[in-house]
Amino acid sequence: HVTKSANDFNKSLVNWSQAANATEALNSAIGGLRDKFAELAQGFNDDQVGLAKLTQAMRNTMGASDDMVASVEGLIDAQERLGVIEKDAQLAGAQELATYLELGESLKTLIPVMNDMAAQQIGIGASGESVAQIAAMLGKVMEGQTEALSRYGYKFNEVQKEILQFGTESERAAVLAEVVTSSVGGMNEALRDTDAGRMFEAKVAFDGIKDALGSVVVKIMPFVNGLAELGQGAAGIFQLHSSFKAVSEALNDTTIKTTVLSAHQKVQAAAQRLLAADASSFLLERTPAVGPE
Repeated sequence: HVTKSANDFNKSLVNWSQAANATEALNSAIGGLRDKFAELAQGFNDDQVGLAKLTQAMRNTMGASDDMVASVEGLIDAQERLGVIEKDAQLAGAQELATYLELGESLKTLIPVMNDMAAQQIGIGASGESVAQIAAMLGKVMEGQTEALSRYGYKFNEVQKEILQFGTESERAAVLAEVVTSSVGGMNEALRDTDAGRMFEAKVAFDGIKDALGSVVVKIMPFVNGLAELGQGAAGIFQLHSSFKAVSEALNDTTIKTTVLSAHQKVQAAAQRLLAADASSFLLERTPAVGPE
């Protein structure tokens, strides 16, 4: 009876086992798909976040229109194509620089300057944080603090210092660009024309493909995330399968079967002894005594 119950229970587990395996496989596939999609979307999302921050900064300090923001973004894209500073790093720097300016044209004048400085001081693939620090130095000079750059070897004559303190924003931007360009002008583009620069170019091209795919992927990510969560929930339910399987294996264990059989045999023997004792008593009671009268 025990064996039959165990076998019946095992049969009932077959569908559970198949369902659990299928759910685990599907959950794994969906999880892998979600990870790949997230990787594709990451670069696109980073650029979108950086652009949103730059847009807000430009609107706050310049009252910039969408066209002006698009124009600045176009310049940043062009700078990435010809140099070694990635778009997300330029966006971080441009956002910082925009907080010191009131004109979009001034920002466009100084972004190439910022990139040349980043290429000179940091090299290929400078981080957004590093570029933002350079942008902050340029912003301080735009406020007349020429020592922010002079300590790094950039030289300002008296006329230039005067303009940077009292000139219009356009004049100050032009002078600052002139001073920096005289020292490190063209550095961003020059580094692109190296072996490392060509590797950077290939990376940028590949990242561009990933970003294009990412722009599509982000639209379906909520659906994929929902599927993944559903799969995780189903997997949790089917974890009960492991417990049921363990019970099933226990019921099929030879030791348990042997123990049950031994107990059954002992009960059977005891019953036989009891019956034998009762039979003997019955015969003794009904057999006449044999002996002398």
